[in-house]
Amino acid sequence: MDAHEPTPQSWYLTPRFRQVATAALIVFAAVEACVAVGFKYNDIGGHITYGGLLLKQGPAAVNWFWYPFGRMSWNAVLAIFGQHGGKALCFSLSMVAVVATFRMWHQLAERRMRGTIELSFAAAVFAVLASCTLIQRDLDECGLHLQLLFFLTAAVFALTQGRQRLCGFWTAVAITFKTTPLLFVPFLLWKRKWRAAGWSVAFTLLFNFAPAVFFGWNETLAYHVRWLDAAKRSTEIRDPSMNAIEPARHLNQSLTMALSRLVQTYRPGHDLYLDKPGFVQFFDLDVDAARRFVKCSVLVLLLGLAWKARSHSNEDIVNLLPAEWAGVGLMAALLSPLCWKQHLVMCLPALFLTIREQLLIGQQAGWRKWAVGLFAALVLLSSRGLIPYDWAILALTYKTFTIAALIALMLLVMLPPRTSS
Repeated sequence: MDAHEPTPQSWYLTPRFRQVATAALIVFAAVEACVAVGFKYNDIGGHITYGGLLLKQGPAAVNWFWYPFGRMSWNAVLAIFGQHGGKALCFSLSMVAVVATFRMWHQLAERRMRGTIELSFAAAVFAVLASCTLIQRDLDECGLHLQLLFFLTAAVFALTQGRQRLCGFWTAVAITFKTTPLLFVPFLLWKRKWRAAGWSVAFTLLFNFAPAVFFGWNETLAYHVRWLDAAKRSTEIRDPSMNAIEPARHLNQSLTMALSRLVQTYRPGHDLYLDKPGFVQFFDLDVDAARRFVKCSVLVLLLGLAWKARSHSNEDIVNLLPAEWAGVGLMAALLSPLCWKQHLVMCLPALFLTIREQLLIGQQAGWRKWAVGLFAALVLLSSRGLIPYDWAILALTYKTFTIAALIALMLLVMLPPRTSS
């Protein structure tokens, strides 16, 4: 047994704990399945609706062109089963994805510090509890971002095994599912994983142009032109609090929104102005100055993370690469023009790795327990349904979910190199 490993008498390692936790998770998933499949529409309903339009009227009928064409083609597959059937299929795939994701993260964590499957199960349960409102909200969408987390986990799992082509395959699936994982391509280049980066690009092109076999080359190409135009318009927006997709909303927890909230003042009548006690504004930079501040802040953060993830010895790469990969996934979510709370299930690997190691090392690095506790407090105590609606909206104006995600990112950055021996 590892010198740091808790004794078998630890309550979270007992069969009773596993039985109760498993039963509670199954009940939670079953209730969410009924709610999501039977009563919710949300974004998943929109995906299936537009998938049906794609099937019936072709690509020209789809105006959700900020999604890659491969993703819309998958939506068409879901639409074949109808609204309820498509959501049931999607939810079922998400449940399989969650189990597979935690199993892979257990094996990745074993490379850093050896433990037991029972300890990893306890860490996974505590990670789920700390982020349960994020997971619950994503399950309302039938687990779309839990699926994305699985794709990215499968990619890093393949990479740690030296299977760069398979890593490129899963990275491309993630990019096709949602554009923001494109951030992994420069990361792979930075880590000198040339083949994985090349395969990521090749598979992404394949997944997004292969549907032309069914929908026609001209229609497929026209969709990609609209996608590129939407991306171009997004980069041309001067005001960092705005986006090219929809009006600004307090619910948006993107990093650029959080930074612009810090340095801009919104006047009465503005979408982001809140006429309530407790709504405090800090600085009043003009649009161009705010844009420069946001861009410079993001650039400094990315450069700092890149420096932290610079090449190490082969042993350190095995230990640190999963945490670095999880950090890139979290940054990809935060840098999206629209970042809703369900997108931040990307925090799960950070919580899992941190809690698992904390259970192993006991009282050492106790500040991590406080950081995880603060994360949980921010996530749980600023969620609509758990606190009054007006309070929740006020909390969201202070970007509490963004702060929680940055805490998760800090936990990843501060994970020390470990050895499994």
